[in-house]
This record gives sequence, C-alpha cells and structure tokens, in this order.
Amino acid sequence: MQPIEPPTQTLWVVHHRHTMPHWVAAVLVRVHALPGLSLRQLSVAELPPTRHHNTWNQLINALDNLLFPAADSASRAVATSTLPDDLFAQRAHVEQLGHVTSTHAGDDWVLNATSLPDADVAAALGAPVLSVACGESGGPPGLHESLEQASHTALHVVRTPPGDIPAEVLASATECTDPASIGRTRNAALWAGAELLRHTVEAWVDGKAGTVSQPWNAPRRRAPSAVDALLRMPLHIHRGVTRKWRRRGALRQWILLAREGAHTETGTASEIDFGRWQRILPPRDVFWADPFPVERDGTRYVFIEEATFTPRRGHLSVLTLSADGQAEACATILKTPYHLSYPNVFRHGGEWYMMPESGEDKTLQIYRCTAWPDQWAWQQNVLEGIAVYDGTLLEHGGRWWLFATVQHFEAASPNVFLHLWYADSPFGPWQPHAANPIVSDVRSARPAGQFFEHEGVLYRPSQDCSTHYGHGLRINRVDQLDLDGYRETAVTAHAPWAPDIDGVHTVNRAGAFAVADAIHWRGQAD
Repeated sequence: MQPIEPPTQTLWVVHHRHTMPHWVAAVLVRVHALPGLSLRQLSVAELPPTRHHNTWNQLINALDNLLFPAADSASRAVATSTLPDDLFAQRAHVEQLGHVTSTHAGDDWVLNATSLPDADVAAALGAPVLSVACGESGGPPGLHESLEQASHTALHVVRTPPGDIPAEVLASATECTDPASIGRTRNAALWAGAELLRHTVEAWVDGKAGTVSQPWNAPRRRAPSAVDALLRMPLHIHRGVTRKWRRRGALRQWILLAREGAHTETGTASEIDFGRWQRILPPRDVFWADPFPVERDGTRYVFIEEATFTPRRGHLSVLTLSADGQAEACATILKTPYHLSYPNVFRHGGEWYMMPESGEDKTLQIYRCTAWPDQWAWQQNVLEGIAVYDGTLLEHGGRWWLFATVQHFEAASPNVFLHLWYADSPFGPWQPHAANPIVSDVRSARPAGQFFEHEGVLYRPSQDCSTHYGHGLRINRVDQLDLDGYRETAVTAHAPWAPDIDGVHTVNRAGAFAVADAIHWRGQAD
C-alpha cells in the first residue's frame, strides 16, 4: 500500500525583474524545504513607479544614509540568480502583471514582493496575496515612525483575497523604532517582518493559518509632502547628529542596583522605585549586567555578565558582596570564544546548575557547579542549531517550562519573538509549544529574569526594547500557562528614572535581597 502524500501548498512569489529584497529572499530560503510547500516564481519586467519614492523621500533617505551608512540590509536587492537552484519548482516571466496567462489552483497563495498594491496583484492572479505591512496604517517602512519618534513600529502579515472580500491580518508584531534613523528603523521592521512571514507560511502549511485573523482596514499613508518634509528634515537630522555626539566624554556603562527588602516591591507597579536602589559601580574598563543573586552560607553572591568595551564580548563572573552591598571580590567563572551572558543559576536535585545565554553559538547549554562558586563544568546542550536568548526556566503545573526569544535571521533582532518549550526536567528533551511564538512584541518579549510569585500570583519580568535595547523593564502577570496556550498582562512598566540612567533590563532576587542592572552615563568624577 502506497503511503498517502500530504497535500502540497503552492506559494507564488511575484517580484520585479531578476531581483527581490534581501529579507524576502531570506524567508524563501528558510521555508522552501518545508514538507508540503512548493514555491513558484513570477517575475514582472515593468512596474509603475512607487508613490512614496518621491524626491523628498529620496532626499530624506540620502541624508539618513550619510549619518548611518549601511544601516539597511533588509531592503538590499538580491539577484535571483544567486538563490538556490531548487528554490522554485516553476519559473515564469511577464512584461506586465496584466499579461499573466499561467493557471493555478484556487487555494494557492501569492507573496507580493513588488511595489504594486496587493489588491491589484490579487485581482490579476485570482489568488489571495500575502504582504508585510509596516506601521499602524502601512506606508513606507519605518518612515513615519522614525520622523514622529514613535516608541515602536507595528508589523502585520496581511492577506488580501481577490474580489470584494476584505483583507485580514494573519499575524502581528512590534519592533523598536530608532528616532534618529529611518534606515535603522526600516531595517529592524523588515527583518522582524521576515520572521513574522516565515511563521505565517509555516502555519499555513501546517493548516493553522487564519486562526488569529482580524480585519485589515487601515489605509496606506504616503510619504511626507514637500512642505512636511522641509519641516521635518532639520529636526530629524538634528536628532541623528545629537545621537552621535551627545554626552561626549561620558561613559555609557552597565552597572548594578541592589535593594534590601525588595521582595515587597515586585507585586505592583506603584511599589518598585529603582531610584532608591543602591548603585554598585564596576571598574571603568568593564560593565556588569544580567545579575542573578544567590544567598548561601550567609554570603551573598551575584552571578553576572562581565564584558570589556573593546572587544565587546561577554563572559561570566561572580561577585561577592559585603554587608553594605558593595562588591568585595569578582572572579571569572566561564569564558568561551563566543559571547556569554544571562548566567541563569538554578538548584535541582541538591546541585547547582547554570543555563547561560550563548545565542552566538546557536546552542543553549547547561553547566554544573563542581566547586562553589567559581568552578563550572559543561554538562549538556539542551537546544542546538537555533539562536535562543535569555533562556529562563520555570517549574509549574507538574512540568518544566523554558522561555527564550529566538532569532532565525542573523540580521534580525533577538528581542521580538518569545518562544516556549516544555519538558519533564530542566535537562529536556524540550518540546516546542504549539502556540509559538507566544509573545511577538519588542516591548515585552525578551526575558528579564526569573519568574517570581507575589501573594500567590505568578509574574514574569520582561525587557522593553522599544527605542533601544535595554530601554526598560516590565513585570507581567501570568494569566495562563499550560499546553493550550500562554497569556500574560503587563502590570508594571519601568523606564529610565534619572538623567544619568539610560535603561534597565534585568531584575532578580534571592530571599529579601534583589539585584537589577541599569545603563549609567558615568562622568569622569564617578
């Protein structure tokens, strides 16, 4: 008896001539090997000029490129001849979209990688069209958000059916906005859009697409008019120049914050006041971040990421704190050829273990302590072949859960998509949750420390990486955590609280003692 072949989904890719944007090509390379997916190419020779490519928009982008050269790799045109030979099962070329004569099944989808309106492509091909829309109302990616200094950029994968059927959103996310650079904002948004599109295609092939759909009614915004551009350009250039030159002579350094009795502060937004926490300054040639405290035998230890400024590569160290909260000793505990951070220490079966962040190595590792506190031996890799960041463990409901953000594209941010795994022990094997990614929001996805309980309620600290990495911190109440799904509600939001503070992004505690980190503009006298 012959095995039954799974049904094949066909995705047509419409692009201009013999090139396509880098971010689109990267998505296709990732998904073309999916079982049950067939990619087909349709190149169009002649396209109408893009409306938002007017002279003023080009001028704004040219000035942005002078201040921030090579900021946008996502929009770079990639020749289709450089893509794998087996990427497309079928190739077609037309002079204009209206000349399409090829036939396709009614359940095919089309990926629009051109500047043509989605509705026009859907009408010409008679099939639903996928595209990535940037911003709450579409338009040139990153342009309005950067000019208006928005805290974040919204992203949507939109499906536009042919005919009069309304378009709908299949997936959404948010990425950070760089108020000084349109190119950086656009680049971050498009690479986040690439991850969102990859996830949407995989869900479609698995028969799960459309389960979280919502109407898409937002009209597209055009580029600024000539008058608007003349008004906005000087301010935008000023922000770019200021960003490059501000605080010259000051040191932007990660430091630690400590607080006694902080266990009473982490339940509500009104009670945490990082401005009252004691500052622990590292030597001027290093920074200290990602603190994980442990109280043992009457001594307080803080496991940290320690890094020099040049080269910028983190290793793991442990601090011993004095009774007044100052660092008495600092010992290096783990160095590798790749970056290490987030030394997540935990106790299991009477022994101490550590699960540090090693996303650069595309592994998630566990080390066992052989001599407290500075001798650690590699035990195993629990995840391999995937770049995961800030893995955080939780034992809850009879299972172990692992939370971490995932980066599938090297140029993309690791701060947007939170994934979840479950297992019977912290050593795995880890199974991915069916609802992944469980959070797709740069303001709350990336873990910021271990879970904690307050008055019987479970909370998850998370990073707010809008505007820039390490900008702020949130405390989220966990409303659901099981095999059916995950839900949380933000109850605390913490942003920089003083002129010399530029961010905060990790908080942990050991008993009544809590430690956080912060970005500090350190003057010469400090």
